Amino acid sequence: MNAIARQVVLALGVGILAAQALPSVSAQDTPKTHRLGAQKKPTSKDPRVGLKPGLHDAGTAVRGLELVAAAKKPAALEDSAGPGNFLYMNSDLAFRGNFVFQGNFYGFQVWDIADPTNPTMRLAYPCPGGQGDPSVWGNLLFISVEMPNGRIDCGTAGDKTMADSVVVERFRGVRIFDISDIDHPKQIAAVQTCRGSHTHTLVTDPNDKENLYVYVSGTSNVRSPTELAGCSGKSAQEDPNTSLFQTEVIQVPLAAPQNAKVINIARLFADPISGNPDGLADVHTCVVERPFSGVQSDLSATIARIAPGVIVARGSIATVFAKRAAPGLPVVLSTAGSRQAEFLIEQGRAGQAIDLPALLPRTVRLPTPVP
Repeated sequence: MNAIARQVVLALGVGILAAQALPSVSAQDTPKTHRLGAQKKPTSKDPRVGLKPGLHDAGTAVRGLELVAAAKKPAALEDSAGPGNFLYMNSDLAFRGNFVFQGNFYGFQVWDIADPTNPTMRLAYPCPGGQGDPSVWGNLLFISVEMPNGRIDCGTAGDKTMADSVVVERFRGVRIFDISDIDHPKQIAAVQTCRGSHTHTLVTDPNDKENLYVYVSGTSNVRSPTELAGCSGKSAQEDPNTSLFQTEVIQVPLAAPQNAKVINIARLFADPISGNPDGLADVHTCVVERPFSGVQSDLSATIARIAPGVIVARGSIATVFAKRAAPGLPVVLSTAGSRQAEFLIEQGRAGQAIDLPALLPRTVRLPTPVP
């Protein structure tokens, strides 16, 4: 099994398990949108029932944990007009020693938790451009910036130019701060990327002690090439160098982190044969809806004609027939059937769903095996 096949098997396997809870729908009236069934109404013994609402004093129901402290967001990272503004939302956390670095769509904050029951605000640092996901490595703080109100200088003027397609001062990518003086962080690098950075991951190479690497995941719209050269929002079919379906790799020289730069582009979904960066679109999913009896050759011929990258088989018996029909292809067992596979298609988690019984000239259900 090649690498892309293994990836598809894993992706479909997880997706199919997630789809098990979906209600069964007939082939004739499958709706465009599938909704999860309503949750079971909690009983009166459920401690969540009757909790009072509130911004800072809401009722709580906790099991297996103990809340030892709660602290409000600093005013510098809150909208003066009142709560609820998305541009001031808190995001992720990073830790170093007794310090907690809390990201915010409008900057970041540093808490001292030497006494966990009494967290102390050490620093509030406004610097717009969410999502603000932080990571810490030694004296370096990395912050993801994806939204169009980000500016290179951390200024707030970007709020007024969010709708503009090209802004020279705009920043979307990964900021790097020197936090050797934690009370006075200094931005030493701002590495621009085409889709900004929704989040990122720090990676070390055991054979390269001099550099740290940042894998950048951007999920926002692609920037205009006028704003950042080399960016392309075209589809993979229109432009093989599209900025879609890519992960930027930033190299950070630990001796000179101010020289951080993008050194590579990872195409995680690329088809190894065609080179299509949107490789998952090349993988067709062949769904065996029912067991077959007496049509093994027809099944083999149909699968060969469709040329799928993976087969989803409904039930263990269908799996046996599918493996016999296409011994070289990965087969994913699903008791959910093709209706669920079509749900995966709609959600963009699989390629193309094909109902084999509708394609074959005849469909014979396999009798229930006799022990």
